[in-house]
Amino acid sequence: RNFHAADPPYMLGPEMAETLAGGALVICSDAPFKEEDWDALMVLRSSRKKDDDVQTGRNGIGANSMFHLTDVPSICSQGRLLTLDPQLQYVPSYYASEASPGVMIDFGVCKAEEAAQLQALYADQLAPFRGLFGCDPCNPDWGQALFRLPLRAPISCKAHVV
Repeated sequence: RNFHAADPPYMLGPEMAETLAGGALVICSDAPFKEEDWDALMVLRSSRKKDDDVQTGRNGIGANSMFHLTDVPSICSQGRLLTLDPQLQYVPSYYASEASPGVMIDFGVCKAEEAAQLQALYADQLAPFRGLFGCDPCNPDWGQALFRLPLRAPISCKAHVV
């Protein structure tokens, strides 16, 4: 979908339109996220797997490598959508801060009516995930994880500091 200034954006904030309108690398994992996976993503530049020789990501660079391609990755799994913005340029400040550089929408903890309202409110934010690899961003029973890495625009590359 192409976004225009006159369109009412159904996303986290109008700044997000740039990240939704351009190209993106999409990666699908065949396993859903576990609670510790979500927790690890919220603490950038760390590795909780460093003492486990068989774990992918044990070197602490797995998730951080996303920032070579994007400024604002999103991850969808089990009825949750997490958008990270460590530079605090896209996710509105009423959602993100230096202490918590992103926002998670958890449809699994909402009542059906609340979940439907959130789906309508953030329809454009959810649209890039819907149907990819069978993804339903609002379904807590969807058993995979989908990463969406909007490709960085040339102007953004000059300002990149992560």
